[in-house]
Order: sequence, then C-alpha cells, then structure tokens
Amino acid sequence: MDDVSTKDGVAPDGYRPDRSAPAGGANAALRAAIDATTDARLDDPRGFDARMTPRAHNRVLLDKTFLDAWGLPVLRIECRRDEADRRLAAQQREAIREVAQALDVTLDPIDQAAAPPGTAAHECGTARMGASPADSVCDPNNEVWDARGLYVTDAAAFASQGFQNPTLTILALTARACHRAAQVTRRQATAAA
Repeated sequence: MDDVSTKDGVAPDGYRPDRSAPAGGANAALRAAIDATTDARLDDPRGFDARMTPRAHNRVLLDKTFLDAWGLPVLRIECRRDEADRRLAAQQREAIREVAQALDVTLDPIDQAAAPPGTAAHECGTARMGASPADSVCDPNNEVWDARGLYVTDAAAFASQGFQNPTLTILALTARACHRAAQVTRRQATAAA
C-alpha cells in the first residue's frame, strides 16, 4: 500500500498509509471494520502477503442493508485467514530470512503477520473459474454459470495466482472469453436466420 496516492498522508478515500484511524471518505467504514476485525498487525503497511487457501466462506456479496448514493447495494466482503494461511505466511517469512542470510543481505523488518485480506495489489479469486457450478462461479471460458452471456475477464476468475503482475494472464483470459462470446453470437445469429 506504499503506492497509495495521498495528500497530507491521506488518500482520497480516507485511507492513511500509516494505518491510523480513517479520516473519512467513502471507504472509511470498511477500513475501520478491517482494522477492528483482522488478526494482522496494521501498524506497518508493508504487511506480509501470503497466498490464501480458497474457501467458500471467503466471498463477496451484495449488502442490501447498506446502499450507495444511488440506492444500490454495496459489496460486502467476508474474508478471514485460517490457521493454514498463517502457517504458510510463517514459512514464507522464514524462507525469505534464509535467502537473505545466505546472500548476506540485511532486511528491513518483516511483519510477523500476513497483510490483512484486501490490501494486496492484485486481489483475485472472488469469481473463480472451475469445471462445474458446484465449486466455481465461471466456466473455463470465463462465462458465469448462473448468468449465461456474462463474462468475468479480470483476476476475479483466478483460482490462484503467482505473487504479482497478472496483467498478461488477464489479457489472455479476456481474449479467450471474447473469442467464445463471438462464437456464441455467430451460432445464435445463424440459428435465428
């Protein structure tokens, strides 16, 4: 989160990179809720990013009790790390320390806890791709199982990813989804003729 554009230390949405109390703005309540409920250390914005195990209870829903300025439901994010996630983060921290020691490199302090969910630069997996509607939101062509004709072409479709820079994979999935949508449209046009 070090790259957040700020003015006087506060981003336009009220986020403070130093993780102090929110200063207001559209996301102030969400950030306060994350600060209040996470088990991660928040005093250092360089929280450790570790892969989270996909779990059904980590999800994004429409919150019909909280509406935006246009009266539409906002997103409610339900996301928690479990013990397996915390163990993986600890293993990753230890591996980084071992590599630094082998290279005789001095590290800045490493957070002892994983970064809070939602603070990584490339969040993914909220509409994961899979082989069946029982365990995924999108089919292998990025088409939503329960809303045919709707394609998810961003990192939300990833079941997992590497550490950073998913842009080329997103572009490849988008090209495949567009090709599939064009095929379906041509088939429908031919059938209607």
